[in-house]
Amino acid sequence: MLRGDDGVGRFFYSGYKDDIPGTVIDAGAGAGPFLTLIQAMHPTLTHMIIIDAGDFQGTPGDVIVLQKEDFLLHRERMRSFSCTLAGEIPHLPMHVHVVLVQVEDTSLSYGLSDRVKASLPAVFSLVSSLMEEES
Repeated sequence: MLRGDDGVGRFFYSGYKDDIPGTVIDAGAGAGPFLTLIQAMHPTLTHMIIIDAGDFQGTPGDVIVLQKEDFLLHRERMRSFSCTLAGEIPHLPMHVHVVLVQVEDTSLSYGLSDRVKASLPAVFSLVSSLMEEES
């Protein structure tokens, strides 16, 4: 079961997967099972964008982007990644951006808070811009 705004990545995937060029993977409740797949896709996979719920003391719905190099400094802000997976991100052999959306509601519920839901178009624009920069 999703926990409120912690499901932002899955809701983003559901709403925008057909509008994003390239391979889009729904990591569900955590990206751990996909790490092996991601590594197996190297060297053809050269860039990766991870979208996750975060708690970086922003206003609900705010969005920030972390570079792979900054990930270890900020991994405690991510809500879905295990410590093991978080330790692997900086060592992946591709360029990685982590897009975090500030959560508001992490109760046991299905669906996003209004402010986080309203941020999804901005997340899409940001992801599109990151993809353009990398191509």
